[in-house]
Amino acid sequence: MIAGGTGITPMLQLIRAILKDPEDPTQCCLLFANQTEKDIILREDLEELQAQHPGRFKLWFTLDHPPEGWAYSKGFVTADMIREHLPAPGDDAIHVLSVS
Repeated sequence: MIAGGTGITPMLQLIRAILKDPEDPTQCCLLFANQTEKDIILREDLEELQAQHPGRFKLWFTLDHPPEGWAYSKGFVTADMIREHLPAPGDDAIHVLSVS
């Protein structure tokens, strides 16, 4: 999954629906792009989901203007970021994009 800004809203609904079912083997990876750290809406919710479901939900951020010491990616979403943080396309993987 790739989301930008308020495009996170439909992604979060989908992630919650998948993770709610403990029998669902679906794994979710989210690459979430924003301008600045304070622009990251629902960050606490996303980080909590990742902590509760470490084997099923992977979260990664990228910022256009990161603060000093930012631990995630910097800049626009790139092909390298997608390759590094999302599963490769295949019969058992789909990519969903939501940008606002």
